[in-house]
Amino acid sequence: MKRLSTTILTVFAACSFTLLGAGIDGKWKGETKLREKSVAVSMDLKADGSTVTGSVSMGGRKAKPMEIFDGKIDGAEVTFKTKREGKKGSQTMEWKGTLAGDELKMTGSAGKKGRRSSEFTLKRASS
Repeated sequence: MKRLSTTILTVFAACSFTLLGAGIDGKWKGETKLREKSVAVSMDLKADGSTVTGSVSMGGRKAKPMEIFDGKIDGAEVTFKTKREGKKGSQTMEWKGTLAGDELKMTGSAGKKGRRSSEFTLKRASS
């Protein structure tokens, strides 16, 4: 009986983890403030087990998507990095977020020790 209970709990936990990961799949849109200006943010995310892949675009239609790397999902928490190329070289941005239904509360940070950061909420985009 104890073995059956343990097996059931293990299966339930695995299914819950998979469902949370699948819940982040799709397109997410919103805005953030950078240097006192509103900037459009969109993310295209895909979970595969505990790994998150996809891209982040900032700045509207002409924005170049930044590929996600080192992406992880643990329950409702997601973390990943992107790299942006600019006039002064490349810059790595670190992203952290919490999934709550059709909202993704994010923090993006860059610079030395993450000095420049922005908090914002994205909403799931309709298909």
